[in-house]
Amino acid sequence: MTAAHVALNRPLSDNPRIVAIGLRTDPVFVHFLAYAQLSGLEVIALDLADIVHGRWRLSVPSDGFDWFEGASGRVRLVGLERIFARLIDPLPHQVANYSRWVGLLSSIRLWLQSWPAMVINRPFTHQHNGSKDWHEWWLAAQGFSVPPSVTSTSPDALRAFLSGGPAVVKPLSGVRATARLVSEANLIHVDQLPRPVHLQRYIEGDDLRVHVVGSQSVVCRVKRTKGVDYRAVPSSALTVTQEEDRTVPSSLLVRATQRQGLTFAGWDFKEGNDGTLWCLESNPMPGYAWYDKYCRGAISNALVSLLNSTDRHATQPPVAAQVYPRSPTRWRRRDQR
Repeated sequence: MTAAHVALNRPLSDNPRIVAIGLRTDPVFVHFLAYAQLSGLEVIALDLADIVHGRWRLSVPSDGFDWFEGASGRVRLVGLERIFARLIDPLPHQVANYSRWVGLLSSIRLWLQSWPAMVINRPFTHQHNGSKDWHEWWLAAQGFSVPPSVTSTSPDALRAFLSGGPAVVKPLSGVRATARLVSEANLIHVDQLPRPVHLQRYIEGDDLRVHVVGSQSVVCRVKRTKGVDYRAVPSSALTVTQEEDRTVPSSLLVRATQRQGLTFAGWDFKEGNDGTLWCLESNPMPGYAWYDKYCRGAISNALVSLLNSTDRHATQPPVAAQVYPRSPTRWRRRDQR
């Protein structure tokens, strides 16, 4: 029996200190539970697929009588101090009784948003991640170098952008997709596009994935021998290594993560051939398990340490006031300044 199986099937108890909410079919959720179990962290795992067929009572704001009830029993949430949440929206054709799923997830999100203790991560505090234009504007406003981009339904505007150098096409929403190179030839016979297209200048160089957990940062460097998006490249063609956090502007990343109201975030960078770090994205629900293998569990260790902290001040970071854009500053590695 695996540690993940034990964590998902241990007897439920009333008034747990730490709760994890997610799906047992989500490999990242299972990875977290397995590491928490092996680390000795007492976590009660609540499977959404179980709860959706049971009952729940959630008050906003909490009146102290909240509970979840599934096949394994009822869990009362009085005195709860820490919550790790991965709330994944299933597609209508993937589950039965979809309206009940929507009701459950909507209830949990509203409840988590008002819960007074730590939530990793609280909903509704990072909404610009769902709009590529808005997200890139926000990243530039924090002082990161963001690759030039254009969003348009005009083939002429897109051709003009492509004439300035290679570019990749990306989704405008926060939906995950594989980036791929595009060229003017893709628009030769197009007079008008039915919907906006987002192009971003392609940056040659290594990929850096930085996971910020509280005040810590874990850096993974990804070198590849082929392909534009390393997520679509076989692992045999990749070299992934952990680096010291001095490779990136850690203090800036921690502040920017907190400004989104997040405790845990996955940051994507490209390091150009001249040493410039280009910020591509801040992910509010990072699928970190793949990187954790190459970092010898450093990301999970940071999550476990934060959730196990007895520091009453280690709660949710405040959401800062609106920050207006300014000219992004270029940050270079310290040995290349």
